[in-house]
Amino acid sequence: MPLVKKYLDGRLNLKIKANCRYSQNTYLKLLVHTAINKNYAEGGSADFKHKCNLDGMIYGFEPFIKNCPDGDTLLYHIKKFNDDELYPVFDSINEGIVQQAIRAGTIPPMVTVAIDCTDVPYYGKKTDPMVVGKKPEKGTNYSHRYASITIVEGGLRYTLKTLAVSKHVLISDVVSALLLDASKLVKISHVLLDRGFYTVDVITVLKKHDYKFVIPGKMTPPIVDLIRKQDVPAIKRHKIGTRSKFVYANLVVVNDTEGKKCAFITNIEDFNAATALCKTADEIFKVGSPQYSKRWGIETTYRVTKHDFLAKTTSKNPVVRLFYMLLAVCLYNLWQLANMRLPESPVQKVKKYELPARIFGAIVLGCLRMFDSGPPKWLIAPYSGSGTTVAG
Repeated sequence: MPLVKKYLDGRLNLKIKANCRYSQNTYLKLLVHTAINKNYAEGGSADFKHKCNLDGMIYGFEPFIKNCPDGDTLLYHIKKFNDDELYPVFDSINEGIVQQAIRAGTIPPMVTVAIDCTDVPYYGKKTDPMVVGKKPEKGTNYSHRYASITIVEGGLRYTLKTLAVSKHVLISDVVSALLLDASKLVKISHVLLDRGFYTVDVITVLKKHDYKFVIPGKMTPPIVDLIRKQDVPAIKRHKIGTRSKFVYANLVVVNDTEGKKCAFITNIEDFNAATALCKTADEIFKVGSPQYSKRWGIETTYRVTKHDFLAKTTSKNPVVRLFYMLLAVCLYNLWQLANMRLPESPVQKVKKYELPARIFGAIVLGCLRMFDSGPPKWLIAPYSGSGTTVAG
């Protein structure tokens, strides 16, 4: 409950007036309920009314049906924001969560981070705002794209920053912005990037800011030929780009998890450090695996975020979609923090992510409801044999 009170209640506020029929807490409960049930705004509102009325009959909470906004009302208030206003709101929440994890000692002084993009399928027109093209998937060639930077240190998976990506933005600018914001929260030791970031501009940005990085090499004819002839492990100076636009980096050849040769691009000069990090990166990237598209820790973060905390919408408004994604990231980070705070069993250690995401969401809703209406009646029932009351 302290986590919910500290990081959600009072921080995530919509633009509502003082005379608004519904409170900030009411909107927050509806948002969280819609997110954890992966519902649409209208369906989430209807479902929440029935669920809360049922809880009222069973547990003694006050009936909620008269005090729940409908989906259109919720979306109306979300659309009052713009991108520049949304990011500070959710950045403040994530900053508090990460700082709490640092104080608790669960985040080390130096961390390895990973940068990647995820696509949320879109079924509207390609000319709609913030829509980008993608490979055919789930009946569409279009999506809304989001780039994130996530801690991938051991079992840690905190998302430090998420940005919406348009087709007009350079990927190198996105990488620079993510690193700038992440560096304000943690000290970065290494940056791991997907093969999609294998460009001269991105590598130039990483070298300019002096970040130690690792990127899976693209299987171009020169690299394929070098891998075929080279013994492993090996490190070679390599030129990336064209005659007019190029950058130098180290090409490291190692065996992947399946024993096959693979290559990585890095700016790490030390041979042992470079090969060790590339092998670590391979375990995360699964470069040699047929399941490369479903890879590594940040993909696990995206999968959980989208599958357990991301509300659905058919809205063409990119602000609504960004709001839902940023809310999902905050809930995911809060879930991570809650799991890290679980006590250890006297018999055996509690496994990571012992608290299922859906159960965590139900706990968050229960806490928000108690902030608004107090504890259920059965917790404050008269004590038998005396006229006093107890609080559990």
